[in-house]
Order: sequence, then C-alpha cells, then structure tokens
Amino acid sequence: MQISEPSRGRRWLARLASTTLQSWALVLCVAAVLSLLRLAQMAWHWPQGLDVPLSDLWAVVYQGARFDLKVCAAAALLLWPVFLALPPRWHGAPAGLLAVVFVTASLINLHYYGFYKTPIDPVVFGFFEDDTKAILQTIWSDFPVLLTLAVLAGASWAAITARRELYATLSLRLNAAIAIRRVPALVVLLGVLLGLFLLVLTTKGTLRAMALGRQNVTVTTSQFLNDMVPNGVIALKFAWDGRKASQNFSDPLLGLRQLGYATPQEAARVLGLPAGSEAEVRQALFARGGSPVPGQRKHLLFFLMESWSAEPFLYHDDKNFNVLGRLAPTLDQACHFSNFDAAQPGTHPSLEAILFTTPITPLTLGVQGQRPIPWAVPLLLKQAGYRTVFVTSAQAGWRGLDRVLRTQGFDEVIDASFLQRAYPDAQMGIWGGLGPLRVPLSEPAPQGAAAALCLRTHGYQPSALRPAAGLPARAARRSALGW
Repeated sequence: MQISEPSRGRRWLARLASTTLQSWALVLCVAAVLSLLRLAQMAWHWPQGLDVPLSDLWAVVYQGARFDLKVCAAAALLLWPVFLALPPRWHGAPAGLLAVVFVTASLINLHYYGFYKTPIDPVVFGFFEDDTKAILQTIWSDFPVLLTLAVLAGASWAAITARRELYATLSLRLNAAIAIRRVPALVVLLGVLLGLFLLVLTTKGTLRAMALGRQNVTVTTSQFLNDMVPNGVIALKFAWDGRKASQNFSDPLLGLRQLGYATPQEAARVLGLPAGSEAEVRQALFARGGSPVPGQRKHLLFFLMESWSAEPFLYHDDKNFNVLGRLAPTLDQACHFSNFDAAQPGTHPSLEAILFTTPITPLTLGVQGQRPIPWAVPLLLKQAGYRTVFVTSAQAGWRGLDRVLRTQGFDEVIDASFLQRAYPDAQMGIWGGLGPLRVPLSEPAPQGAAAALCLRTHGYQPSALRPAAGLPARAARRSALGW
C-alpha cells in the first residue's frame, strides 16, 4: 500500500504532538531520578535509632514525588517552545542541561542538609557574598567531592538516557500513526491540548485553590522526614522567596507577623508595655533615659568573633589544641553562656541583630540602610556622648559597611587596609591574626569616652589546624563554615 505524503497541516500537528511528548518524557525521567536521589539522601543521613512507621516513609516518598513532578513540569513548560523551534535531534542538549542542573541542585541539598541539618535556606547565598574561594577550598577538603561528581555523572546519564529511549520509542509510533491518518487530526489536537493542560496542572501540583508549596512540606511528625520532602530545586526556590521577603520593607509589620503578632499592640501586651494605641507603644519603645552623667566615663569595647562557635570551648586543650589563648584563664571570672540560640545565621545578619535589635534582616542592604535607624545601638551611644568606632580585620567595602555604618551612627570605620598600614608587621593571614593594637581615633572622644565594636574575621580553612591539633572533622567544619 502506498502512503501519501502528509499535508503541511498534519506535519505541524505531528510536531506539536512530538514536542509535547518530549516534554512529558523529560518530566517523568528527571522526576524519577530526583525521587531516587531523595531515597539516597534519606539513607545517607538517617539518624541512628530513628524508628518510624512505614506509612510515614510512604508519605515522604509520595509528597516528595509531587514536588519532583512540579519542578520538572515547570521546567518542561519553559522548554516547550524551545523544543518546538528546534529539530528533534537537537532536543537532547537543553533536556540534558536541565537534568544536570536539577541533579546538581539535589546533591547540593543533600550535603547542605548534612552540614546545616536543614534543606537549602537563604544562608546558601552567602556562597556568593562572602569569601567564595575559601568556601570552595573548604568544600574540597572536607566533603566527598569526587564521589558526588561520580553520582552526578551517573544520575544525569540515567535521566538523559531514559528520556531519549522513552521519547524515541513513543515518538516513532505517534508519528507513524499521524502520518498514515490512523489517528484523526482532531484527536491529535485534543491530545496536545490535554498534554499541555496536564503540564500546567502538574506545575501547580494540586487541584485545590492553593498551589503545592512550603505549607505542604510537613507530612509527618518527624522533622527529619519532613526535611527530606523538598528536592534541591524547590528548596532553592523557597530560599529565594525567603530572601526576597526579608528584603521587602513595604509592609512595616512584616517582622511582627513573622513572629505571630498581628499588631504592635498585641506584641506590646506580651512584653508588658503600654498598648492602648500605636502612638503609646511607640512612645514606650523610644522613651528617652536621663541626661548623660557628667564627668569621666569608661570606654565601651565589644568584640564580635566571626565564626566563633561552641566548638572552641568544647575542644579547647591547653597543650594540644589551644584556641582560646589568653582568654582561657579568664573564664573562671567571666560570664560564659554555654546554652543559647543565635539571633541569625551568618556574620552579617548577626551583626545587624546586635546593632539594630530587629528580626528583619538584611536590613541595611536596601533603602533602609541609606537613612539612620532611630534605635540603632551606635546612634544611641553617640547621642549619649560617646565617640563610636567600628574596627574590623575585613575590608570595609564588604556589604557596604563603610557607607552603612557611618549612616547608622559610627563616627569612624577602621578596616584591614588601615590596620595593615598602621601595623605593617601584624599577621593578616587567613585567620585574621592581629596582635595587641591601640584603636586610633582621628578625633578625641568627648569626655575621654569611646565605644568601639571590633569585628574580628578569619578564613574558612579548618584543614590548616586539624592535622596538627587533632580537632574532630565535624567540629572543624562547623567552626570554619559557621556563616
């Protein structure tokens, strides 16, 4: 039997069907690989002694598969016009790139959870905003990079090969059926529209009003199992959404709502403050103290040690691992708080929490950093008659500190460049080592009083200490990477 050449319309119809089929092959194969990686992540990080019912495991696998299908369907929709424009023999390039990116994100999420005990969160953006080179060196020395690359190659190859074989098998039958008019054109068109509709529906993730999102991550009573639900791509999206929300100052009550308070009066009542009206709350919050005490006063010095965590105190040893130095003999008379929660994760958010006492961060990276914050600690000290100085062994250009800190009440900002000139013999290595120094003031402090905040920074290379000191690997990583 002789088969006539298909018309131009049927050729376009076959191309639409082939493109939709390619998109679905990509979704199913990449989502299947992401689900397998989730099982591997659960096995890799399974807590010792954790015993959960099989129903909980199934809930995690099922909900995780929904998120896998969601992100893959969203990517397939974006690639659909690309597949339509390119010849089928070139579809492997964008599809393969997508598979590699998604597998990479899931593997990053695996190791991120191993260190931070949480899926990817906004702290991950510190990779680009802090010392990226030092972070990469630490990752190379402390994480199974080669094994991870091998898994990346194997999982990506599996997704790419499965997509190619699935598409090749189904497309041959589909194109042949369309070409010989076995399937009516209307049925093919309806099939294409149905495939696109299902892609959109899968991207939404549910038939309900609200799309599948962060509120759907909690499916069991185990925090560990709930943390296994998001894949790397959706966790990165949640982190990005959280970052944008933290920089959105259009709603002045955003911080209160994040803490569970609908109005300032509600929070004031919990704190025992006057709460009759917003004006009364404001007056209580910004109430002025008495006039500055005349005469000589003491200097105020505050040292903030970046990445200084509990490990130096836990593993300190005078002979084998002396990290406290001259601080060690003073601990008997010091106020040492060994059980506390950090205000924020990371150097810059913690610094903002100390200076501005607010849960909203980053506060000074936007327009808010261009005008004084009335309750900023250095501004209040300045108003009390102190000369305020900020000293850091980092560069003052980091996060715009040279501009922001002066706006927020510091009279002077002294950074690594100034210290290197003032102390040419000082060691300014990866640990930011500085010997005894005198804080120089360009102008004398009023009444001889100065308030100085010293931010001492160091690098991220625990390998420089661990071989000689015998510091446990986990403690070294946490001390070094404690952003």
